[in-house]
Amino acid sequence: MLAMRGGWLGVVLLMTGWAGAGPAHMAASAEGKPATGLIQDFPIDAKLFKTPREYFAKNVPGKIYRAYKARKNIFCAKGTPEEDLSHDGQQGALVYVPASYDGSKPFGLYLHYSPGARGIAPSREWQALLDKFELIYVSAHQTANSTPDLHRIGLGVDSVASVKQHYKIADERVFVGGLSGGGHMGMFTQMMFPEVFHGAVSHAAQSYLPTATTGGHFPGLQLGDIKSPPRNLRKWVVISGDKDKNYEEIKKTSKDWQHAHLLYKFIDVPGMAHANASAAALEEALTWIGAQPAGMAGK
Repeated sequence: MLAMRGGWLGVVLLMTGWAGAGPAHMAASAEGKPATGLIQDFPIDAKLFKTPREYFAKNVPGKIYRAYKARKNIFCAKGTPEEDLSHDGQQGALVYVPASYDGSKPFGLYLHYSPGARGIAPSREWQALLDKFELIYVSAHQTANSTPDLHRIGLGVDSVASVKQHYKIADERVFVGGLSGGGHMGMFTQMMFPEVFHGAVSHAAQSYLPTATTGGHFPGLQLGDIKSPPRNLRKWVVISGDKDKNYEEIKKTSKDWQHAHLLYKFIDVPGMAHANASAAALEEALTWIGAQPAGMAGK
């Protein structure tokens, strides 16, 4: 094990047999090859933007900023929007890199929010799917549902920026999702940054659209904000099943997304509980949002 930021990392299990490295070398093995496999504590050491205020610079993020600053129809906040968004650079993320990645071409990226304190490790079935789709997977730590919304989003988008520092990523193949409350964070993240994310997949959770009286799960926004470019050009997927506690509500509110003529798909999986989707259901979602690598689409 190697020391990092004053502490000791746990054993990093990699399919290549690489045993870990400090922040400057996290994406390279001792032989100088790109690190592949499962990395337990990849450092979130880069930012999507230079300053917290820049995260809210555009029109829609600015509306969300004002709602959180005014504490109007928000769900989880602690300090100012800038304070909640910020982190000290000591956090990490769980990252999975397909063994076929060698740096010769860019891969896609899928950010997956956890509702708990640790990032979610992809199952072996998910890993096989990520291999097939040539997607690097990242799930930030410290994004529990009790954490302020904007802090979760900050860790998520900055983990994407950090992976991009070490791996070649195709900007047009960056996607986001999550489980339960993390699924809503995935939808919220794409709502804020549709220039970065090109499809969202929520597992076992729905995000309510704004109405005439409330911003729904998107404080500060009106439906017109969502139905305008580029958000109306992005795809939104919710996966659930009849064993999920949110199933009936998801079925009901899916009609709101469809009536709004958004690019929305509900994948109904018989027997699915309140959990991550199966690899088969996730593959259907990833295929629909266009996550396939070049040459694979349509097959």
